[in-house]
Amino acid sequence: MQLEQQGQMEQRAQLEQQGQMEQQVQLEQLEQTEQRVQRDQTGQLDRLVPMGQQGRQVRRAQREQTVRQARQEQQVQLEQQEQTVQRGLRERMGQLDRLVPMGQQGRQVRRAQREQTVRQARQEQQVQLEQQEQTEQQVLRERMGQRVRQAQREQTVRQARQEQQVQLEQT
Repeated sequence: MQLEQQGQMEQRAQLEQQGQMEQQVQLEQLEQTEQRVQRDQTGQLDRLVPMGQQGRQVRRAQREQTVRQARQEQQVQLEQQEQTVQRGLRERMGQLDRLVPMGQQGRQVRRAQREQTVRQARQEQQVQLEQQEQTEQQVLRERMGQRVRQAQREQTVRQARQEQQVQLEQT
């Protein structure tokens, strides 16, 4: 009897680990895809956008739209992921159903395990979303810094040319 329970517990632990590993792999693939999409989109923006005040407004609007679009895609992917997690949970619970003793106590154990697994998956998703948001913000800040430096360089070059022109006219 004790050996049987021990075997069930080990089997349950293996199932949970396997599910978490699968979820981790899915999350990493999702993150890589999103980062690639963002790089593609911002690379396209860099090639398209004109300079000057109007250009800055256009770039800001495009950036905001890109971020909104990325968030919407992320939301869709999260919902799909949640459904996948739920499906995985249902399958795993089905496997647990075969392992866990039936009756009132068994149902309570299963419910507690289900709730904990769902809570854990949600926390991991939340952490990932926050990290991703920080990464997006950082990338935007770096890009803005590059654009500001570029504009300053162009301004310096224009100024130097004007001064040169003035000196030429004076001589």
